[in-house]
Amino acid sequence: MRLFRDTNIDFLGKRYIFLGLSGLLILIGITFIIMKGGLNYGIDFAGGTMIRIIFQTPPAVDTIRNGLEKLNLGDTELQTFGDQREVLIRVERITPREEEKSTTPGQSEKTLEEIASETVINSFRSSTEQEALNNGLIDLNNTGKEVIRQVLEEKSASSSAPEEIARQIVELRDENRGLLSGFEQLSSIPGMSQEIMNTLKGNFFLGSFHVAQVEMVGPKVGADLRRKAMAAITLALVGILLYITIRFQFRYAIAAIVALVHDVTITTSLFAMSGREFNLPIVAALLTIVGYSLNDTIVVFDRVRDNMKFMRRESLEKVINKSINQTLGRTILTSTTTLIVVLCLYFLGGAVINSFAYVMLVGVIVGTYSSMYIASPVLVVWHQISPAKRKR
Repeated sequence: MRLFRDTNIDFLGKRYIFLGLSGLLILIGITFIIMKGGLNYGIDFAGGTMIRIIFQTPPAVDTIRNGLEKLNLGDTELQTFGDQREVLIRVERITPREEEKSTTPGQSEKTLEEIASETVINSFRSSTEQEALNNGLIDLNNTGKEVIRQVLEEKSASSSAPEEIARQIVELRDENRGLLSGFEQLSSIPGMSQEIMNTLKGNFFLGSFHVAQVEMVGPKVGADLRRKAMAAITLALVGILLYITIRFQFRYAIAAIVALVHDVTITTSLFAMSGREFNLPIVAALLTIVGYSLNDTIVVFDRVRDNMKFMRRESLEKVINKSINQTLGRTILTSTTTLIVVLCLYFLGGAVINSFAYVMLVGVIVGTYSSMYIASPVLVVWHQISPAKRKR
């Protein structure tokens, strides 16, 4: 079954209206971003602290999120993995206090990391665990081999190989995703005596979670990621420019690039207006949109090139109009099926990929529109300004 058979829609008849509308949308978007002081950069670009925690049992995500909001650490992102016991928390970079500004840059960043990570980690401590810490006990699920070895050397006379026992304790813990649920698990370790066990019980406690990873994204790293993101998009556009110039003509390449810049700009503007955070997954979504939009544009241009062989006496405007009409069914079917998938991701994919799906949703619509109402009209306008020389 073929949809939109033998259509004769005058897509280019009102090209200046659509070009003007797109220009207005871009102007509004850029003005909004400037008035807001730039994009709402996420932790990837603005800097911050990432903490990966594994719990004994799946935590209540809403409770964690509400608890983090009460800490007043700025914007936070939270997502779960696998069996829902593993939680990834991203905390916005904290602004240095006045007394911290006099320290060296390295010291200031370390202090901020400790403030963010320790505040978040301590917020997960139960009253029992907090009391154990206050009494001088050490969390065995969140301490290193050297600390365990040192305690065994100082307080267990029967421990002849404290370093080996400490190593095996850490290995056993790592085999259980960093968590020991009971001291009885340690009885399987070779050389584990009752006295050593008593020493461990008297100096350690088993926390309800394990801090698997703490990473700091400083402002310099964030700025570097921003530069690399812009470089990735720019290089993609340059590569596309060269490809289309080789396959078609330079004027086709310029028309396609204008359409792609149009798509990225409008999608980014609408994304900024939604108040969402701009991070690395969003850059990936924009690059995906570039590829999707280019595919539609190439299909139209390929049909234009074929039709020009048989419609030499017709104007370029008529050739393009006919080409768009001929590919309209394919464009609608492709866009509709893509939108169905993206809508499912948007409504059912959860908070982790919601922003990614939002960019894809806007980008697919804008990309489909630009193939018909931006790339092709730009090609006609270019031809009117600088007509192509026909070969004899």
